[in-house]
Amino acid sequence: MNNEVYEFRYATKKSFDAYSWQLIETKSTYMNQLLEGSGCAREIEEDTKATFSYAEIKAIASGNPLIKEKLEVDTRLKTLESSLARHRKAIREAQDDKRNMPEKIKNLEMKFDRISKDYSVFKKHINFEYEMINEKMDIDFKVEYKDKVFTDLKEYGDFIIRLSDMNKEKNSIPIGKMMGFEFILDYNVGNGWNICFKGANNYLYNAGLLNAVGRVNVGRMIRKIFEIKKDYEKYFIQINNMKENYAKLDDIINKKFESQEELLSLRQRQKEITNLLTDNNNGVVLEENEAEEIELEI
Repeated sequence: MNNEVYEFRYATKKSFDAYSWQLIETKSTYMNQLLEGSGCAREIEEDTKATFSYAEIKAIASGNPLIKEKLEVDTRLKTLESSLARHRKAIREAQDDKRNMPEKIKNLEMKFDRISKDYSVFKKHINFEYEMINEKMDIDFKVEYKDKVFTDLKEYGDFIIRLSDMNKEKNSIPIGKMMGFEFILDYNVGNGWNICFKGANNYLYNAGLLNAVGRVNVGRMIRKIFEIKKDYEKYFIQINNMKENYAKLDDIINKKFESQEELLSLRQRQKEITNLLTDNNNGVVLEENEAEEIELEI
């Protein structure tokens, strides 16, 4: 038995083969877009614009050299039309961003200002070495609750569990001030316990069921405070990137379609070829876009 076989594909010059292969190419293009998810449309229709009329089929059978040119023009036009559609979409999106981005930047800057204040408070209460993956926390643990001060992590963790067990009916339970931030326990029947802490900004951590080991919950609270530094860096980068993108919007909006002249020229040539391929024996010229044109379905 042969482990390998050869596959041969033939196309005959001056025959209908070229158009048949073009149909296969068209089908494969939109099918690949569907499979790869590269298109944004919810529906994809088969392109039938390139379907030939009876008159054009006769021209193919006669070996008319215009057929080859028509296939080349149609293929190039399809590419340019797709490029033009992307160009127009980019302009529309840039125009939308031009209208909406200033308000988005303003809101981000307001939030960043609050986070910056909390970040300053955070730095006053902690010494830390921060890396991309590893975090070394070095804190002087202290929690103030009313007239009591907790300096032992386990003691405070057990206190939170006792406090939560006694106050599930309440919406908000103050559980003390740590590292400059006021902490609150909030119980929701559907989501369990939320741990909130407030500075200039509000922060929320959904704990669900509190861990039976009290200091585990406290450790999570401390790690949530550490995320202020990440939030500070994230918003700083996001605002700068958005401002840079906003500065480029006018260039996108005013940019001309680079292949505009070629596109117009090919559209005109396409009409000319279509007319030349039309059967004029009886003085009848079928325009490409006329509704009464009879098309051959393949």
